[in-house]
Amino acid sequence: MGRGVCSSPQQLCERADVDCIDVCTFPGYRLAAVELAAKAHKHVLVEKPMAVDLETAAQMVEVARKAGIQLGVVSQHRFDDSTLFLKRAIAAGRLGRILEARCVCEVAPDG
Repeated sequence: MGRGVCSSPQQLCERADVDCIDVCTFPGYRLAAVELAAKAHKHVLVEKPMAVDLETAAQMVEVARKAGIQLGVVSQHRFDDSTLFLKRAIAAGRLGRILEARCVCEVAPDG
C-alpha cells in the first residue's frame, strides 16, 4: 500500500509499513483504538489523559499486555514552571550558545 491517507483506523492498522499508532482522539475512543492496534500487533501511544476512568485505563493496559505490544502515554510538560523558566533563559541568552542538550526522565521505582 502506498503512502497517503487511510480511510479508516482498520486500514491504518493493516499497513505493513506502520509499526506504532499514535492515538490523538478524544479519550472516549482510545480503548477501541488500542484494541484495534493490539489486534494488528502495533505498538500504541495515546495522549493524556489516557482514558475517561481508571477501569478503562486498566483495560487498555491489559489489552496491550495480552497482545505483547508497548502502550505509552504522552505527558506534555510544556507549561510546567521548570520548562517555562528554561524557555525564558534560552530566549534571553542566559545559557550562551547551546551546542548540545540531553534530557533524562526518571520514573519512580513502582511506576
